[in-house]
Amino acid sequence: GHLDSISLNNIYSKTNFFIFPSLFESFGLGLIEATQFEIPILASDLDYVHEIIEPSFTFNPYDFNSIFNCLEKTTSEHIKPTKLKVENKIIDIINLLKNS
Repeated sequence: GHLDSISLNNIYSKTNFFIFPSLFESFGLGLIEATQFEIPILASDLDYVHEIIEPSFTFNPYDFNSIFNCLEKTTSEHIKPTKLKVENKIIDIINLLKNS
């Protein structure tokens, strides 16, 4: 559903991890938002995830043990920050559309 920016900021500010078990995603806005809030992301080890971010940890979304082991790693291993691989180009796109 839709959340206003104040509610969204409030939720992300209280979050320690962002778990993204999606099997299919058209773009992954949640991945981008969580990265902007510097929240470590635990995500499915699928191509679309790696096109958008370098997650803190990945797991096989089809394997319960893989998911469990990934969660367990957050308590015993160094958590590397998630890195964003895509740039926000929305202003460029809007300007391009205005000028065409």
